[in-house]
Amino acid sequence: MARGELQALMLSVGQRVEPVEREGVIFCDARFVPEGLGGRAAFIKELGVLIAEVSACRLGDVELDGAARLLEGKSFKVDSEGFHGNTKGEVDACLGERIVRSIPGAEVDVKEPQLVVRALNTGGRVLLGVMEPTVKRKWWERRPRSRAFFHPSALHPKMARLMVNLSALAPSEVLLDPFAGTCSVVMEACLVGGFGIAIDLDPRMATGGKRNLEELGMSSKSEVLHGDVRHLPIREVDAIATDIPYGRVSSSWGASTWDLLRGLLDSAVGCLGRGHRLVVMHPREVSPKDAKGFERVGEYEFRAHRSLTRVITVLERET
Repeated sequence: MARGELQALMLSVGQRVEPVEREGVIFCDARFVPEGLGGRAAFIKELGVLIAEVSACRLGDVELDGAARLLEGKSFKVDSEGFHGNTKGEVDACLGERIVRSIPGAEVDVKEPQLVVRALNTGGRVLLGVMEPTVKRKWWERRPRSRAFFHPSALHPKMARLMVNLSALAPSEVLLDPFAGTCSVVMEACLVGGFGIAIDLDPRMATGGKRNLEELGMSSKSEVLHGDVRHLPIREVDAIATDIPYGRVSSSWGASTWDLLRGLLDSAVGCLGRGHRLVVMHPREVSPKDAKGFERVGEYEFRAHRSLTRVITVLERET
């Protein structure tokens, strides 16, 4: 999931990359990393620029030329990981002193640094990178039971943020959730700078979702409609991310999950431009296979609870 999220986040800023994973770290070639992009992530712990990769015994001799353009005139702190005992403190102090001596204007600030220098020991090799301080993602503040309107089918905000990110939504773009429910996905779209359109077949859900957005001050960044995915009142959007209704707790007004999925795929073809994405969460047994007009670019399976496995499928409009 984290690898797919990174690929989609970079796509949202106009960069197509092919991330690879090694020893729990995901790498990709990129022209630049926009400020604040790491703070938007759901399943990525932190995002930064790789400066060097050396053996642990050569860390004291590592070249810092790559860090100069990032750290010049900035406050920073060194925070190493994967080192045991007193070694961590020694690594932090050694790197900090070298940076201050060799990079003009760089100064240590352990409380409120502008940047963090991370030395990550992966077992014999050390990755040296520069990144923004980790942002605490306060998912609990938007948890479903804390909202003005609650429904047991509501997505956790972390999962909703992942779906928005997988859609590669860019700031100022429009995201549609045609099975919006309590508006979990639309909330996250608004928080990353997008405009969210929420549609639900159940008028009670549409009204409740609108209350949730109003309570969070998101009315100007969103629109809530009562409607049917099979007859969408929307002609064009930049991304679609949604959780297909299923089971007894979700209201589909007599329509089967298969009917709703087919309606979603038919409508999405007309709403999305070439290269834009549809992200759909669905039960494993109800899958958007062979979706006409789309290329499947990602599929992520996870267990929702003991008896249910859910899948997030990412489809991209064919060019």
